Amino acid sequence: LAPFCPRTLDNDVIDIVSRLFEYILDDENIPDEAKALLVKLQIPLLKAAILDKEFFASKDHPARTLLNEMAKSTLAITDACSEDATLLLSELRRIVDIILAGFADDLTIFTRLFDEFQAFTARQAAMETIVQKKVAAKSKQKESYTLAKKWVDESLHAALQQRNLPPAVMDIILGPWQQVMLKTYLNQGQDSDTWRDQLRFIEILDWSIQPKQISMDRSKLASVIYHLVNTLRNGLDTIGIPADEITQTLAQLEPYHFASIKGLRHQKATDVTTKFLYPPAQAGQNTQNDTA
Repeated sequence: LAPFCPRTLDNDVIDIVSRLFEYILDDENIPDEAKALLVKLQIPLLKAAILDKEFFASKDHPARTLLNEMAKSTLAITDACSEDATLLLSELRRIVDIILAGFADDLTIFTRLFDEFQAFTARQAAMETIVQKKVAAKSKQKESYTLAKKWVDESLHAALQQRNLPPAVMDIILGPWQQVMLKTYLNQGQDSDTWRDQLRFIEILDWSIQPKQISMDRSKLASVIYHLVNTLRNGLDTIGIPADEITQTLAQLEPYHFASIKGLRHQKATDVTTKFLYPPAQAGQNTQNDTA
């Protein structure tokens, strides 16, 4: 047998550590940016292997474990320019710089940095879980919104199918009032009293603009208009329509109600002069309880 020679042992260590880094450099799944950082640890790890005979004997050696975890973490990088990749590469760079600047013969540096790297990856995993949950919730919300909008569209189509409403009234129903109903459907559902009242609003609005030929209908119309206008005003307020726009929307209906009182059809409503027909807005009105 050849006599023991420290130089021969050091050459074997150098060869094994070199192969260890060759595996990293040959791994196509590790991004080049990460390889460029990890390969800088070759000399420090060679020094650690020479200082500690347990380096190869124990697979849990802190220096080897740190290198393995750092290399493994880079396998998840698909885009080196992404925020997650930038954060990870920055953390790898920090650890590499600390080892290059601070490691002489104290092997505990690898244990400390391994603990810090584990804490970093745990934080990143927790943040990724939160992001995934937010994405899933947003996707579910979008799906719910799409289904709700489809149902509201179908409900309005059914409610308007047999009605011959003027364009100005249709614009209100298919515009802001549709948004009011969509919000109600999403928040309260189709079985709520509010939803049923808002759907019935269309029927009442249609009746309110039809010409009233008998005094009983004209007397009833005054009460209906009061509740109808308050319902519309409060509904538009719930979806954030500014007060001046609500007033403009109501102004589009007012000529038709004047025409109805005079026994005229809505086609001629634009020829009717209007003045102070609707009740003024009142502070603190209840949106849901004023439906006619």
